[in-house]
Amino acid sequence: MVPNPLRDCTASTWSEEGPGDLGFLVLSHVLNGEPLPLDSRTTGIEDVDAIRLVNAYDPRVLSRRVRVYYSSFELHVDFEVGMTCDVVTQALLEDAQTPDLVEQAETVSVILSGFTETSGSRNDFSIVIEKVEPD
Repeated sequence: MVPNPLRDCTASTWSEEGPGDLGFLVLSHVLNGEPLPLDSRTTGIEDVDAIRLVNAYDPRVLSRRVRVYYSSFELHVDFEVGMTCDVVTQALLEDAQTPDLVEQAETVSVILSGFTETSGSRNDFSIVIEKVEPD
């Protein structure tokens, strides 16, 4: 778990923007957390064998729903965040006797859906990306 930038947040202050806002928290998770499941279905890029994330930027909070569990004072936030990703695609061309791997740089926009929540002590939090789809 990561130290919780939401420790002092409440449902009413969650909508404030800044370096610790939801979009930047999700962006940081994308760049430093588990790899995104990028493929033709999630990016809209056709006829490639592999897609690798190079960079992500321009996070945009499209929707958020904040719930406070008053029995434990935990925050749970469902979100949709759009962002732009620089990716490298790889396609294996088997036209000749020797297969050729072709790489190409592309930029795509994706929408990440998931949730974040605080622990019972509100000292740390987690982000879970449940779905990635083309924007």
